[in-house]
Amino acid sequence: MRASLLFATALLLGAGVDPARAAETPEEQNACFLDAQRVCPGTIPNRELVFNCLVRNRPALSRICRTAIEREVKNPPGSPRS
Repeated sequence: MRASLLFATALLLGAGVDPARAAETPEEQNACFLDAQRVCPGTIPNRELVFNCLVRNRPALSRICRTAIEREVKNPPGSPRS
């Protein structure tokens, strides 16, 4: 499920999620963590809702998080990574 790959939400929940997903680097993780708090606070702690909110609000995200989210939207789970 796409939501399981949103590392920022996992950080908010204190859960471990595969860092090879949407937010791959510590910089991306931090950016998406902050963006989730800023743009989608009403969706926390539901991972799927947070991910969908970040996708819908890509223009409002930091460049770093937006890049990570767009990369994941183009390469959903199960698709080969480039």
